[in-house]
Amino acid sequence: MKKIIAILLCCTLMFSGCTSGNNNTINPVDCEKQTKAWLLEMIDGSFKDIEDSMSMKLSLGLPSGTLEEVFNTLFLNETFDSIISSSSVINDKNINVDVVAKISTKNFVMSTTFDKNNRLAGIFFSYLPHDPKPEETDDFIEEIIPIGEYKLNGLLTMPKDVKKPPVAIFISGSGSQGMNSTIGKAGNSIFKDIAHGLAEQGIASLRFDDRYLSQPQLGASDWTIFNESIDDVNSAIDTAIANGNFGDVYLIGHSQGGMIAPYISNNNSNVKGFISLAGTPRGLEDVILTQNINSLTLLDLSEEQFDKYLEPVIKDVDLIKQLESGNDSDMLLTLPTGYWHSLNQTTGTEV
Repeated sequence: MKKIIAILLCCTLMFSGCTSGNNNTINPVDCEKQTKAWLLEMIDGSFKDIEDSMSMKLSLGLPSGTLEEVFNTLFLNETFDSIISSSSVINDKNINVDVVAKISTKNFVMSTTFDKNNRLAGIFFSYLPHDPKPEETDDFIEEIIPIGEYKLNGLLTMPKDVKKPPVAIFISGSGSQGMNSTIGKAGNSIFKDIAHGLAEQGIASLRFDDRYLSQPQLGASDWTIFNESIDDVNSAIDTAIANGNFGDVYLIGHSQGGMIAPYISNNNSNVKGFISLAGTPRGLEDVILTQNINSLTLLDLSEEQFDKYLEPVIKDVDLIKQLESGNDSDMLLTLPTGYWHSLNQTTGTEV
C-alpha cells in the first residue's frame, strides 16, 4: 500500500527560509537547499524543524507525529544511499521543488511547493524506479529496451554465443516494484540475480519496471490487476516474440506475480510454461485472512477480542468472493472493489 500513501499525502506547511536577501523574493536555489535539508533531517529521524514550520491551521489538521508516521512507513525496510538530483520550476507565483534520493529498492521523491509569501504550500512524496544499468560479463550482455505503450524501462539479459536461447519473462509481486525486484535494506535484487544465473546457463530473460512505479499517476483510477501488471507482461512477451532471436518463452513470477502467471500462461499461446516463486493458487483475500489469523494468534487476546478483530476481515473476504463488478471508490480490505473484481478473474486458474 505504499503507493497509495505516497500518492495521497499532500499537506500545507509553513516555512520562512527561502527568501533572498532582506526582501521577500523567493530564491529557488534556497528552496532546493531547504527541501534537501528537511529530507535528510527526516531520514535521520528528526521532524522538529518541519513541524515547527507548520502553520497554525496545519498544526490543527495534522497532529504531531502524523508526518513522521507516514514518512517512516514509506521508508520501511529501506536504506538511504544519496541525494541524486534536485530541480525547481517557477510556476505562476509558486516555486515547485523536486528532490530525488536513491534508496535501496527505488528512488524516493520529495516534492515541495513554496508560495509567494515564502510559505511551504505543499509537500508530496512519491517513488521512481532506479535508472537501469546494463551489465556485461564473459557470459552475457544486457540491453535496455522499452516495454509496452508506456515505454517502461526493460532490461534484456542475453547469453553470449547461444543461438535462439529460451527466454524468461519476470513478473513482480504486489506493490510497485523495480525491474530487479529489490527487497529489504540489504538491497537483495532477486530478479537481477536470477537473470544473471540463467544467462550463465544459456537462458535469456527480460525484466522491467512496474507501470505504477514508473508512472504512479496512472494508478489514480481504474486500478486493476490487468493494467497494473498483466497487460505489461503480455507486452513484454510480444517484445520477446518480435525480437526474433529467442526460442520458447517462459514466465517467472514472484509472490503475486506467481499467482497470476498461470492465468497469463493459459491465455497467451506464446507462453510455453511458467515458474511460480512463493506464489499460491489461493485468492489474495484468503492469504490476507490467514495472515490476520496468524498475527492475532500471537497476541494475548481473549476469544471475544479475537473474534471481534477478525469479524470485519471475514466479512470483507466473503464480500470479495461474491463480487460481480467493482469500482474505484468502494473499498474492501483497503483495496478498491474494482481491483478485487479483476483479481477474481485470475484466481484459481487450472493448469
